[in-house]
Amino acid sequence: MSVPEPPVLVAEDRVVLHQVAARRGVALPLPAPGASAALWGGIALGLAPGVAMLVGGRPDLPPDQAAVVEQTGGFLRMRVAGLAAAEVLARGCRLDLDEAAFTPGSVARALIAQVTVILYRPTATRFELLVPATLARSFVHFLSTAAAPFGGVVLPAERGTR
Repeated sequence: MSVPEPPVLVAEDRVVLHQVAARRGVALPLPAPGASAALWGGIALGLAPGVAMLVGGRPDLPPDQAAVVEQTGGFLRMRVAGLAAAEVLARGCRLDLDEAAFTPGSVARALIAQVTVILYRPTATRFELLVPATLARSFVHFLSTAAAPFGGVVLPAERGTR
């Protein structure tokens, strides 16, 4: 007998992150702000024109084409998944997270529970958030409180970097 999946699942882990900024006059295949794309073995999240956060993967770019800054230690990835995931996040977020407005593949910098995060929606029922590491504990508290009315489950943090 299988155990039914909870309506909301919250998980956290460390992931390899690099901020990539194209040098002036250099055209890199970075996604537009608010969009995402598979690049260099990871997912690039468009933050600004010519600037992206690469989740996973490792960019191999010469310094005359881009500034690449390792960000792994600065953020934790939190994943919120399930049918009520958008409702849970909406309890602390001013963005319209309805699937018609914030479609799968969308990216935004957002203020959620008074913490600025990078929000990415890979699928209709899953969100990934890059949360500053120094604020991760309080953010997990917000998520667990917001998910509780929906029967949410918060998994223990995964150790190591992916």
